[in-house]
Amino acid sequence: MSFCPGPPAPPGGTSIQEQRGRWERKRSRTARELVQTEQRYVQQLQLVTTYFVEILKAKGTLRQDIRESIFSSIKAIHSVNQ
Repeated sequence: MSFCPGPPAPPGGTSIQEQRGRWERKRSRTARELVQTEQRYVQQLQLVTTYFVEILKAKGTLRQDIRESIFSSIKAIHSVNQ
């Protein structure tokens, strides 16, 4: 009978520490991707506000009530996500 230090490796040959390491890397990668996606989303909302809302407002292309009905939710969403 031979002596093996520590618990045997689970089926598949990976230790619990290796599995935890993989899970931690996945979790970090997912969190990083989520933050980057949110940052791009806020940048795009800012572009919509700058290049559509403000220009249409300055040129008077759309009446204020129409502009508000189209873009009011974008302004609210942008302010919440900043």
